[in-house]
Amino acid sequence: PSAGASPLDAIPPAEFDLTLLFCDIRGFTHLLESSQPGAAFQFIERFLHVLTSAVVENSGTVNNHTGDGFLAQFGIGDLLAGNHARQAVNSAIAIRERVARFNQERHERGEPTISVGLGLHTGRAAGGTVRVGGLQSFLLIGDTVNAAARIESLTKEFAVDILVSESTRQALPATYPLVPMPPRKIRGRASEIGLHWLPPHA
Repeated sequence: PSAGASPLDAIPPAEFDLTLLFCDIRGFTHLLESSQPGAAFQFIERFLHVLTSAVVENSGTVNNHTGDGFLAQFGIGDLLAGNHARQAVNSAIAIRERVARFNQERHERGEPTISVGLGLHTGRAAGGTVRVGGLQSFLLIGDTVNAAARIESLTKEFAVDILVSESTRQALPATYPLVPMPPRKIRGRASEIGLHWLPPHA
C-alpha cells in the first residue's frame, strides 16, 4: 500500500459482522479553554496515540478520529478469524490501563487527570472506501454504528468507563466478569438495549 494508506482501502464495499468501540475523552472542551491551542493539540495527539495503540495491538483499526475521541472497528481486514468481540473488549481493558498510567504521570506533575468513556457494540454494518474532495477514508454506516455511539454516551449516565452491549456479551467467553446494568432505550430503536458494565480488574 502507498504511504498513509489504510489496510482497509483494498476491501470492496460490503456488509460486515464486527464489533465497534467508541471512545470519548471527558472534559476535552475545558482542556481547550484552559490551554493554548498548540499545547492542547500536542496533548490530544499524544493521548490519542497512547489509546489507539491499544486498538492496533488487539487487531483493530481506528476508523475515525473525532477530535476528542475515536471510533475503532474489530472484524474487518486480514484478521477475520479472530473473535472480534474479545479483541474489542481486550482493547478497552488496555485503554483503561493506559489511561490509569497516563493519569499517574499527570498527577505526579500536579496536572488534572483525564477520564474516558468507552462503548462497545457487536452487529452488522456496511463499509467501504469513499473518496471525496481528494480525501479517502473507510466509511462505516448502519444501526450498529449509531448504537455504539449511544452506548458510549450512556457511560456518563451510569458513571462508568466501559459499557458493553448484550450482543457483544453474547459473543464473549463467559470468563469476562460483566455486570448487568438496567437496559436503556436509545434513539433510533423501538426496543431497549441490554447493557453490561466491565468493572476494573476484569
